[in-house]
Amino acid sequence: ATLLLEQGRVYQQAGRADSALVYYRKTLRVQPQSAAAYAYSGEIFLRQRRVFDALLAYERVKRLDPNWPGLA
Repeated sequence: ATLLLEQGRVYQQAGRADSALVYYRKTLRVQPQSAAAYAYSGEIFLRQRRVFDALLAYERVKRLDPNWPGLA
């Protein structure tokens, strides 16, 4: 799951949001408790103005890892 997450980050940093989301979904299939995959997906959703999807992702992060950086 770590390699899938890392591949998603590479795509996200390269500006390939759709490819990054594919890898974050793959990460979550293998490791459904990955706060990082939800957090990084939330970042993409916000940039795409998919506010509802971002909110759902960040709520999941907060449940899985309340100390995730940047969450209030």
